[in-house]
Amino acid sequence: MSELKGNLKSIVHHHEKHTPRGTIPVQLVFEAEPSNVDSIIKRLEENGIGIIRVDEERMIEHGAVLLIGHIVHTDIQDTIESIDKTGYAEVVDISLSMPHIESSSSASLKIDAVGRQELYNAIELLKNIANKKDLLVIEPIQLT
Repeated sequence: MSELKGNLKSIVHHHEKHTPRGTIPVQLVFEAEPSNVDSIIKRLEENGIGIIRVDEERMIEHGAVLLIGHIVHTDIQDTIESIDKTGYAEVVDISLSMPHIESSSSASLKIDAVGRQELYNAIELLKNIANKKDLLVIEPIQLT
């Protein structure tokens, strides 16, 4: 894995299941550059490891922030698109509360990013946008 610049994150042995050949299925989770995935799969297969399925998760860091202010009136779609257009982060969920049409609203935004630094960058971008739109951003204490 390390020769191909992959990082093994976890191994799960499914002892309760058996394949038709009587072997135990194993689930591997690893991080790798997209350009290295095919080489890693080839190397695993060359070593007698059968691959049943490959799933790709590009966004590996997750965070959430709160916005407070006139969120809808200041074009929430524009705010979301600004983050999505970065190519390294996306708003994947939003929960909006609007108590009264003239009152401030609040929204929880969940943001996924390709890495920790990119998540911080996306939150900084959101803070700059929020500042221009007179919105308050409440950041998470800890990003996961």
